[in-house]
Amino acid sequence: MPNLNFIEKIVSSVNPAFGIKRLADKCKLVEFNRFAGAYTLTDRAPSRILSGGEGFSSTFERIQLIRAARDLEDNNSIIRSILLKFSQYALGQFRYSSRTGNNQIDDAYEKYWENWCKKADYLGRHNFHALSHLALRSVLRDGDVGFVITRQETSNGIADPNSPLALQSVEADRIGGNIDVPTANQEYIGGVCFDPNGKTTGYKVYRRTQGNSYTDPQIVPAQSFLLIYDPLRLDEVRGRSHLASIINQCKDLQETLDAEQMAVKNAAMRIMTIANSSGQADDPSSYFNQANTDAYGNLTNLETMQKSQINYLPSGSEMKMFESNRPSSAFQGYVDLMVHLIALAFNLPFGFCYDLSKLGGPTVRLEMSLASRTFKRWQSIMEDRFFDRVKNLVLADGMSKGEIPPSANYRNGKWIYPADPTIDVGRDSQSAIAEFKAGLRTMTEIYGSKGEDYEESIRQRAKEVRIATDLAQEMEIPIESISDSFKPSEPTAPPQAPLPSVAEAKLPDVPNTNDESEVDDKEEDTEEEVPTRARRTPKAITTREAEMILDAIEMQALGDIDLSPNAGMIEAAKSALRVRATKPASQRGMTQVGVARARDIINAKRLSPRSWRRMKNFFTRHEVDKQGSSWDEKGKGWQAWNGWGGDAGFARSKVVVDQLNKAREGK
Repeated sequence: MPNLNFIEKIVSSVNPAFGIKRLADKCKLVEFNRFAGAYTLTDRAPSRILSGGEGFSSTFERIQLIRAARDLEDNNSIIRSILLKFSQYALGQFRYSSRTGNNQIDDAYEKYWENWCKKADYLGRHNFHALSHLALRSVLRDGDVGFVITRQETSNGIADPNSPLALQSVEADRIGGNIDVPTANQEYIGGVCFDPNGKTTGYKVYRRTQGNSYTDPQIVPAQSFLLIYDPLRLDEVRGRSHLASIINQCKDLQETLDAEQMAVKNAAMRIMTIANSSGQADDPSSYFNQANTDAYGNLTNLETMQKSQINYLPSGSEMKMFESNRPSSAFQGYVDLMVHLIALAFNLPFGFCYDLSKLGGPTVRLEMSLASRTFKRWQSIMEDRFFDRVKNLVLADGMSKGEIPPSANYRNGKWIYPADPTIDVGRDSQSAIAEFKAGLRTMTEIYGSKGEDYEESIRQRAKEVRIATDLAQEMEIPIESISDSFKPSEPTAPPQAPLPSVAEAKLPDVPNTNDESEVDDKEEDTEEEVPTRARRTPKAITTREAEMILDAIEMQALGDIDLSPNAGMIEAAKSALRVRATKPASQRGMTQVGVARARDIINAKRLSPRSWRRMKNFFTRHEVDKQGSSWDEKGKGWQAWNGWGGDAGFARSKVVVDQLNKAREGK
């Protein structure tokens, strides 16, 4: 509610009617406003003034955030653990896979890249993978990090173009130093130089001495410098620490933990208390004499504490064991709240950062998925700002020197990261196999989710099969004795000619065996006249094959009956597959046979009479499932019901089965 200002209050003391009317008018103005948050209240400070992404105070704030964030990483185990987990799960043992379209060139590029990664650091301290992990942690902690693209060797202070490329790391505080003097120059801020249009032209890099002084600034051209950061504003040219929003909460948590730890230690040092009228220790109601000491200065006991001891106290005295319930459950709740805030600053779920024991299975799976999304986002940032730019430069440099063959597609490739964290490896594997068989996922997606390359894996698989085959021939043993996975599959039968129509099927003419002349006159085929083909050993057909043959014959005999699904069934089957694809593996209904049948319905294929009868029996048995608790949530029962065609399929199956029964009875 608005209030009167000082002048209005003075006038109101003389003319109260004016004050009432003035206050009422102010209330009406507030009611006409659209956003209440745009107006300040007397008990709340106004919002900050509008400011750009960068300003004269930006460097001071950024340096103070770096100082606080580095202190937290050094002394706060929660922050250090989150930073280590972040780089471990986001990058892990990542690698590069070339995709030029030529396998030989791909192998050459990958080997050249792997060899360069071992000596990527100009200072010779780290390989490229270690630099990448440190860079990601630096971006999260400091806000950004830079790399100067240079050469391994120099001649007279100039980089030798014949030497390999190298990366010289530059921490955030060395870009622009620890202070920026405000000037009227609008083409420099925070170590970044601009042209009149605002385009970055270079970076001012300082040398930091062992005494933490910043000296010898040099301007590095923008094309020779890589700045990795994740801006929050479009106008930002430097990054800010991701701990900025929770630095104060982290310090509060650390101070609270120190105070609680002191209280716990204080309680642990006290054994018992004795209450008496004087409030002082007196013999014999005290176990310990606080005045008498032995020859070594230690306090002497007035009584020896023994098992099953009986003690006597003066009248009015009472002995109590000292009890303490610290740290309490309320304090643990406070710690959990602070960790929740810290996790939110990194866009990570609480369970992943701190404690998964309090969560159930579905919640843990959801949190792992949320963490995976965050890691994929940062993988994309690292690829765009660091990995791809360095990789393209290294390969281009190798081609220019003739060390690797040239290719117009040398930029094409894929970065492969470790598998997403999961608690259901077996469940996920079974789900991936089922989805692949149903045609819902590709092998590239499945291998990629496990942090592996599909083409490389199947090529390795082919090598293993070849080695196992050669070894089996050498040792004269069946290949399946090495591993069941090498067992050859049975050859599939060649496609058969379509079965004749029941109406047209006739028995072949049987020759009269009593007429010997006809038999003698018929010439037998010679071996030359018989077409050359492999002889097949006849084998008994399976029950499934027999059913398929009988279904085909019956369908052709029932040509007058429409066995195709209607439009309502098609829409229901589409809805079932669409909903099933959005559900996790544990909540997906329908077997693989059911999925295939739903696809047949969607494609409007004629269903066999046997399928229509099964459909009617299914609907009759499971109609009661529509009253279940998971029906409204489109659970497994809902998916299976609609996978058969839903309510339209139930009604249609009744009509079709009735027609089939009449046809069988000859009506």
